[in-house]
Amino acid sequence: RVLSIGVAGEKLVKFACINTDLRRNERGGNAGRGGAGAVMGSKNLKAVVIKGNKKIEYAYEEKFREAVKKSLKIIKENSFIPLRRKYGTPIWINPVNENKLLPTYNFSKGYFEKAENISGETMHEKIVVKNKSCFNCPIACGKFTKFNFNGKEYELEGPEYETIALMGSNCGNEKIEDIAYLSYLCDDFGLDTISTGNIIAFAIEAAKKGLIDLDIDFNDPIKQGELIRKIVYREGIGDDLAEGVKRFSEKVGGKEFAIQSKGMEFPGYDPRGAFGMALAYATSDRGACHQRVWTVRAEIEGNIKPRYGIEGRARLVKEGQDERACCFSLVLCDFAPFDVDTFVELLNTATGFEYSKEEYLKTGERIWNLTKIFNIKNGVTRKDESIPKRILEEKLEIDEAKIGRENFEKMLSEYYELRGWDENGVPKKETLKNLDLEGYL
Repeated sequence: RVLSIGVAGEKLVKFACINTDLRRNERGGNAGRGGAGAVMGSKNLKAVVIKGNKKIEYAYEEKFREAVKKSLKIIKENSFIPLRRKYGTPIWINPVNENKLLPTYNFSKGYFEKAENISGETMHEKIVVKNKSCFNCPIACGKFTKFNFNGKEYELEGPEYETIALMGSNCGNEKIEDIAYLSYLCDDFGLDTISTGNIIAFAIEAAKKGLIDLDIDFNDPIKQGELIRKIVYREGIGDDLAEGVKRFSEKVGGKEFAIQSKGMEFPGYDPRGAFGMALAYATSDRGACHQRVWTVRAEIEGNIKPRYGIEGRARLVKEGQDERACCFSLVLCDFAPFDVDTFVELLNTATGFEYSKEEYLKTGERIWNLTKIFNIKNGVTRKDESIPKRILEEKLEIDEAKIGRENFEKMLSEYYELRGWDENGVPKKETLKNLDLEGYL
């Protein structure tokens, strides 16, 4: 198997990704966020090739296989899985849009009038050829697509929800084929589609406001594609854009609508439509990230109330982050419909460990505190755990969909208290002692 970088990584674009190879009917993938491709490029490392043929052994193979059977039964009985299999992650485009949190025109709106044109249902109808799965996965939520753009045929795996949201509605693109083309370019060059969609949308708004001289507009995939090439090869204004939206806005202005936290651009959910995501983005160790914890479903489906409020969000974010930290450590799928008990059983029978549910979650808490300590030692403070002025102070199409600085700071303080950190976000001595992390800070 091969991990490699494209031209974007070679040119040290700050949001370059690492690509995996495509084989048979398996899904490929991209380590897309945080600029890992640029790290490889900085080391003059083009690719890593791995070949293996040894059998995988399990501590308790029979018990592990029984645990797998139970997991497959959970998947089979989950009512959402058939939709996930048929439409993949783009199934979320319409629900997110209907709930007014789909990033639109550089996060200036949460509702895109042409969302149906770029939805999972439309994508399935127009360009999907077949499903693709990760190795041995029964869900197969990946989509292999074929499409025509500007008279030329292309093939692609995807686009996924995040790509459609950020390269689609956020850049004003109204056709699924146009979005697929921009996704194709990003895959070919080795770019993170989330950050790329954000930087294009920011550039468009900055141009409209006279901050930069650039001939580009929303719903113009040809010129947006040309800008992607300039970013990758660092030509002209592309050289500055390749540094990401935070650094670019510090140079040209417009920080209030530079949609990022800790230097990483926002994923495809406007926090004004799910207040918990404001806290999730701000406190994520690597900058704005929806994978560290995802509160959207709980908020839009009414599992936490009020719909537009801060009550319960701090606990929802903290507990979700601890659980997800374990999942990342185990390299588990984001979409597996399992509870913690299922993960613990799979882990223990495979490895021979004897984790309880409580010990498992405490491990996640330790991981989260370790990354926090790392960030503190690298100068991250409370002021860095924030979100841009547009998201805090401007409202969406619904009056209640306005977070406000005071509400945000209350959420953040409550979150710090639940974590056992002080008002500046620094873990207290007793917290570190309880987590066996004394001496790390």
